Amino acid sequence: MIHALSSTSAPGTPAATSEQLANLITQLLRAPQVTGRSLLGLGVAVPGPVAFTEARVLSAPNLGWRDVPFLDLLRPHLHDLDGPWLLENEAKAAAFGEFFFHKYNAPDSLAYISLGTGIGSGFIQSGSPPSILRGAHGLASEIGHTVLQPGGPYCHCGNRGCAETLTSSWSIRAALNISEDLPSRTHSSPDSTNRPCILPSSAPAKRSACCSSTSTTPSTPPRSSSAGPSRASANRCCNPPWTTSAPTTTAC
Repeated sequence: MIHALSSTSAPGTPAATSEQLANLITQLLRAPQVTGRSLLGLGVAVPGPVAFTEARVLSAPNLGWRDVPFLDLLRPHLHDLDGPWLLENEAKAAAFGEFFFHKYNAPDSLAYISLGTGIGSGFIQSGSPPSILRGAHGLASEIGHTVLQPGGPYCHCGNRGCAETLTSSWSIRAALNISEDLPSRTHSSPDSTNRPCILPSSAPAKRSACCSSTSTTPSTPPRSSSAGPSRASANRCCNPPWTTSAPTTTAC
């Protein structure tokens, strides 16, 4: 039933996504399979770190969201929905689910790694109830934006050489020149001409800003400098680090 109601459109702005999600939840609640059942509450998982006590998305680079009070946007569409509402990072929520519904003796701790559009993880410590290890700033287990290759390809977060630029699905798609059917990642995010070249086809201006029509990518990663990335280093994101030197004749 959940798969039958799932939406095939990609997330857009936070406001549009909240409305889309509310419509799916409303359809689910009206389905005959749940008639007569009591709703205990609502949990929303998002691909990015959250301010847990404030129900706010701190940053979701792959969506282009920054500092978004998502539950506040969702609530007007579902004002009759009772019970507690929670906002959580998707990998942390999945880690908690794996631990809580473990079929056998639960381990003392659990590390969950999520590989998909991005890279995430969650750490769970046993207890009653089990606890999610968040760290001082709520960023514990945010491994996708750990820099593995200083001066490497640009990431959606604006940094360079993050783990996601090497092994995430979007970086693999970029390496194969497969278009991402995602909206422009600019919602509440600072703009820059040196932001990633690995952007959806709906943002040709941003692509051309950091990718020339013909360039040669060096086989070794360029290093950052205080003067900012050069044209050659910006073009590096058109040819990912696992490719050999070759001319790039089209927008990445």
